Amino acid sequence: MLYFMYILLIFMLVLSFFLGRKDPFSPAVVFCASFVFCCSWAVVFANQWNLELHVNTFNVIIFGVFTYMMSALCARLFMEKIKGRKVYLQEISSIEIQNWIVLLCILGEIFVIILSIFSLKKITGLDNISSAINAYDQSVKFSDKPYNYPMYVNLLRRAVGALGYWFAYVLASCYISNKKIKIGYLLVFSLSFVSQLLSGGRNASINMVIGLCAFFAFFAQKKKKFYKYHIPIKIFLRVIIIVLVALFFFQRLGIAMGRDVVTIGINYVAGYCGAQIKNLDIFLQESIPISKIWGSQTFINVINWIGPKIGILENPYRLYLPFRRVNNMNLGNVSTTFMSFYYDFGVAGVIILTMIMALFTQILNENIKRVKLKNIPSISVIVYGYVFSSIVFSFFSNKFYEQNFTPTFFRYILWWFFFNILFKKINVKLKKT
Repeated sequence: MLYFMYILLIFMLVLSFFLGRKDPFSPAVVFCASFVFCCSWAVVFANQWNLELHVNTFNVIIFGVFTYMMSALCARLFMEKIKGRKVYLQEISSIEIQNWIVLLCILGEIFVIILSIFSLKKITGLDNISSAINAYDQSVKFSDKPYNYPMYVNLLRRAVGALGYWFAYVLASCYISNKKIKIGYLLVFSLSFVSQLLSGGRNASINMVIGLCAFFAFFAQKKKKFYKYHIPIKIFLRVIIIVLVALFFFQRLGIAMGRDVVTIGINYVAGYCGAQIKNLDIFLQESIPISKIWGSQTFINVINWIGPKIGILENPYRLYLPFRRVNNMNLGNVSTTFMSFYYDFGVAGVIILTMIMALFTQILNENIKRVKLKNIPSISVIVYGYVFSSIVFSFFSNKFYEQNFTPTFFRYILWWFFFNILFKKINVKLKKT
C-alpha cells in the first residue's frame, strides 16, 4: 500500500506540473512535491518504523493531495477567465538602498538581538543562552504560563522579522537583475534570521530562507516567463546541495539551541522529513480525544488569540500532538497537515480545508504573475513569499492555518507597508539594468 501511494503521489506531481502549464513553482507542484519528498523517506525507513500503511491513511493522503491539485487547477482557470491568460513580464530592476540606511538597519538589528538575549536570560533566569532559548521554547509549546518577552521587545522583534522578508525581496531582485549579491542586504537578512532563532524554534528562520528562495524563483520567472521557465541543471544541482547541507546542519542547530537530541545522524533527519506519514497512520487508528473547542487543532493560533478576549480561555490551548516512538526511534509529534483537519472535522475537513488552502494560494500566485513591479517591493509578492513556506511544509504539519492566520502575520503586513512608505520617503532608488 505504501509503495502504491508513493507511485500515485509521483504521478500526481507530474500531472500537476503539466496541468499548471509547466510552472515548477506553482502551489500544486510544490504541495505534491512536499508529499513525494516525505513519502520517499517513509519508503526508505518503512522497515525500521514498522510502517504497514492502513487503507484510511492511504485515502486521507491521496484524496487530500488530489483535492489540492484539482482545486488549484480550478482557481487558475477561473483567474485566467476573468483576467486573461497573459501574465505581466518585465525586466527586473535593482532596488538600490543608500548605504547609510542599510548600516542603520544592521545596527538596529544588532541592538534588538542583544536586547532579546538580555531579556531572554532575565525572563528564564538562565545565563547560558542555549539553555535559555530551549527553556523559552519549551514554555511556549507546553506550559500553561509561557514566558513572554516584554511588549516593547516583541514589537522590535516583529519589526526585525518583517525587515528580513522585506530585504529578502530586495536582495533577490538585485541578484536577478545584475547577478550580484549585495553584502549589506544579505547581512540585514542574516541578522533577521538570527533574531528569529531567539524565539526558541527553527521554523521562523527556515521560513525566511524558503521565502528568499521563493523571491528568487519569482523574479527569475518574471523576467523570462512563468509558463516557459525551466530550471537550469546547474541551479537544480545547487538546490540539491543546499538542501543536503541544510539537513546536515539541522541537528547541530538544534543542539546549539539547547535541545536534547537523543536520535542521531540520518535517523534524526528522517524523523523530521518522513515520520509524519507513520505518525498519521498511528493517529488514524487510535481513539481521538474530543475537544470542546470548535476547530481546536486547525485554528489553534486564532483560538489562543481571541479566546482570552471573549472569555472562553484562561490559559493557552494546546495541540494534541503526542510524541511517537517506534523501535526506540523518535518519530516526533507531527503528522502532516491532514491530521489537524481530520481531528477537527473528519474526512469532510480534509477535503474542505485543503480546498480552501489551494484556492487561496493559487489565487495569490495568479495575482503576483500579473503584478507590475515598481520602485518599491510589492506587498502581494512579499505576502506570497511568507505564505510559500506553509505550502512547502504541508507534509510536516498544519503550517498554512497555524502560520498565516495569526496576529504576527497581520502585523508583518503592516510593517511591510510602513517600510515601503518610509524607504520611499528617504529616496530609495530604482536602478534600471
